Amino acid sequence: MTILAAGPNFIMCGSAGRVRRQKGRRLPSALVPWVGKPFTDCPTVILRAYQRWLTKPPDGWAGCLFELQHIDDVVDARATEEEQER
Repeated sequence: MTILAAGPNFIMCGSAGRVRRQKGRRLPSALVPWVGKPFTDCPTVILRAYQRWLTKPPDGWAGCLFELQHIDDVVDARATEEEQER
């Protein structure tokens, strides 16, 4: 989970919308060049690989829900655009 803002009485969580490293987890080398890139700039194959990494046991899934939903939204939007072009 990405903490977007925090204060004395609140914490706001969400997706940063970018491929990022997680402390204590090794990111696959194929994803390293994409670190810091917005999801919208990443090819679908990279987004799917990042999604698999986020959910890979034993460290995956916990706290990644916002990122996973954001990736799904980007991929779904691309599929919709491709369908409209046909």
